[in-house]
Amino acid sequence: MQTEFERRINFFRGNPVTDWHEHLTFGEITYEQSSEYAKRITADMKLCGIDKTIVTNCITGGKRASMDVIRTGNDAIGKCALDYPDMLYPLVFVDPFYKEEAFKEIERCKKEYNVIGVKLYDQYTIDDDIQDELLQYCAENKLFVLMHAGYFPKATNSNSATTNSVHMMNAARKHPDTVMIMAHITGGGDWNHQLRGLENCPNVYVDIAGSVLDSDVVESLVAHIGANRILFGTDGSFSASIGRLLSANITDDERKMIMNNTNLWDYVGGGVK
Repeated sequence: MQTEFERRINFFRGNPVTDWHEHLTFGEITYEQSSEYAKRITADMKLCGIDKTIVTNCITGGKRASMDVIRTGNDAIGKCALDYPDMLYPLVFVDPFYKEEAFKEIERCKKEYNVIGVKLYDQYTIDDDIQDELLQYCAENKLFVLMHAGYFPKATNSNSATTNSVHMMNAARKHPDTVMIMAHITGGGDWNHQLRGLENCPNVYVDIAGSVLDSDVVESLVAHIGANRILFGTDGSFSASIGRLLSANITDDERKMIMNNTNLWDYVGGGVK
């Protein structure tokens, strides 16, 4: 007779799973370096039962990298995705500071790597006016935006450009046709603050990546915004994210929706069904 844990882990392995938030590396990285990470992560995916993973490379900490560095990082991720075409799906990282060059980089990566979305970090908050043209572009081209986010007390917030749920709400109201993901609600900071206020922002999804193991996160998200706007993600914490989802007191239908959000796959034009 199966234990409840065995039933849930078999449920996870027996149904389609998409990881909407993962990195191979960060910052200045080459294909040769990132390919080693791609080999490891795809092996781990097979062990855990994760079918598809969205991957990106980004410049962290509010830093400004040159366009050459950004292109090299996007090439590294894109080439790794080409190596594992049924498992890894790339995003393109851009810094809107570069304006037309940023748009050219998205177009290049769409053509060469078939990217399905754009990754933004904390160079600016998502509701900053400098993001407006980019967010509109993403809506017109069926690209979603994965936005680095977190809410920290002011005394410990090292970067005032970190996006929180208030910024997400502002951006969602300005750009109701742009699909956005508020990243790693359990990646640190106050997740209870982050989950509130998004009830009336149907174009904003939330991924459950992160290493914080507080109880009731998934249940609270389901209650506030519904399972259809919650995404499975790991962001380097496979065991934490899988355990968080499997231990949540939600229905199997809700769990299945979070494991593989068909709404978002339909938006970008395909994927696991």
